[in-house]
Amino acid sequence: MKFAHDGMSLWYGTPDAPAPTEIVTPDESQTVIVAVHPIDASNQVDICYGTEPGMMDQSVGAKWLWNDTVGDVQYFQAMLPAFMPGERVAYTAVCRRAGRQVPHPDQMAPTCFEIQTTPSAMTSPDHTPTILPGVNTPMPTAASTGSLNRKHLYKVYKQRLQQRGSEVYELVIKRMDAPGNSQRPIPQSVTLLRPNPTQSSHDQLFVDQTPVPREVWHYDATDRILSWEGADEGGRLHLFHDGTGAVGVVGSGMDLASISAGIRARFSCDVALNCGAKYVTSGSAVTDITWAPTSDQWKNAHWQTNRLLLSYTYHPGSGFQPPTFTFDFQDQITDGIPWDPTQGAFEAALQLGTRSSQTVWDLTFKSVIPPPLDPGSPSGGPDTVFPQWLKAVEDAAASRIDGAFVIDGEPPHGTLVGLQGQRASGMIVGYYQTAKSASPFGIFHGQLMLNGQPAGKSQVNGNQLHWTGLSEAYQRRTGLPESGCLVFRRDGGSAQDGNGLAVQRLHTTGAIDAIADHSDLHPDVYGEP
Repeated sequence: MKFAHDGMSLWYGTPDAPAPTEIVTPDESQTVIVAVHPIDASNQVDICYGTEPGMMDQSVGAKWLWNDTVGDVQYFQAMLPAFMPGERVAYTAVCRRAGRQVPHPDQMAPTCFEIQTTPSAMTSPDHTPTILPGVNTPMPTAASTGSLNRKHLYKVYKQRLQQRGSEVYELVIKRMDAPGNSQRPIPQSVTLLRPNPTQSSHDQLFVDQTPVPREVWHYDATDRILSWEGADEGGRLHLFHDGTGAVGVVGSGMDLASISAGIRARFSCDVALNCGAKYVTSGSAVTDITWAPTSDQWKNAHWQTNRLLLSYTYHPGSGFQPPTFTFDFQDQITDGIPWDPTQGAFEAALQLGTRSSQTVWDLTFKSVIPPPLDPGSPSGGPDTVFPQWLKAVEDAAASRIDGAFVIDGEPPHGTLVGLQGQRASGMIVGYYQTAKSASPFGIFHGQLMLNGQPAGKSQVNGNQLHWTGLSEAYQRRTGLPESGCLVFRRDGGSAQDGNGLAVQRLHTTGAIDAIADHSDLHPDVYGEP
């Protein structure tokens, strides 16, 4: 279980915070480990529990166990009393601090376990960790067995650090709306690539699409502080531990601009009519949209492959300020003008939820104005993919999405369209070459780039880059064909097309040298300080 509220997060029943679930033995008291982010000396954790259906009228305090200063996570331990065989126990954890609480009272969903009638050796089930949508990182899973003590937790913690996989932070930068803030130029994006977090020498930093020399930037993985010199006269960002963004400054001397950074997500989605999506009503009012991805009607619908490219950015709020969003909807069949509704023209939310007992992300978009027309009328599909109202669910890793949206009118008269798709791999980023003598090409924001601009029409879909319409001049210089598809390794370091074409990602020095060697093809990137 994982909860987030009031700037705090709490979880248990995971590899790093084991807790009883399902069937447990009755021979000893049950131990619950609770993880809380961020660390604070005033955090107070209680376990509310009960054996009567719908009642958790008893509580026990949890004691501080240890602090994970790398992850800014505090661990607590509580011992539940012994229960009788056959009893079913419901419990939840609550953390309180200075008028703040997680979870919110309305979110307090219980976890249940049953005391086994015949004791036997038990092993806790394998759990998949929750990965927040801001970070693309293929994290490992782990199973927890045996007694729950400090030594065991420290071992799990060390294994997690040693097994941490590739990760990338693609941050979308915006100027803070604060009185007196500098109006100096700021970058649009900052990308931190860590192919192997245990070998920091392999890390790469891009300010917009300019590679920053390794010797002029530093990332402190413990405090999550990123700083650099040179590009945009330098900058400093403090990355949030939950992966949802960052805050900091760019500039130098007395001319510093305060900035915030959010995360970007891109999903390539199939769409279908008559997929079983329905309105939920209360009287004459439409209150929700529902869909069933496991139903036969959903599975057997006529799906138009990769029709919708759904992109959004999420900037966390601060203090009493709510989070902000940007959205971009692109019809990849009609190839019309993308729709990026302006701020104030829509409402949106992204929050943790559950589906089939699994943690998910609930995404909502609702336009307050009619969407523009989407030219074209693809055979067998919807006449537009610009939604009036959209509801979707992302898995915990934010790697897959499904949902439904309303077109051609207001609910309940508008047509319902289903969507399902996968997120573009964030690990496919940086500069690549087909051969040492060839010009490098960039992959940024899910597109093939040359000189900081899209080259032809391209899109990263899952672990593949598809492109078409590459000019003859670009073909000669890069060694890429006019159209094609590259399939990348999980870490994004190399790819092949199945016809003998292979590309390799360049390290920072190699990228800088290759761009300099082909500066006529990359004048804007090469000209950056």
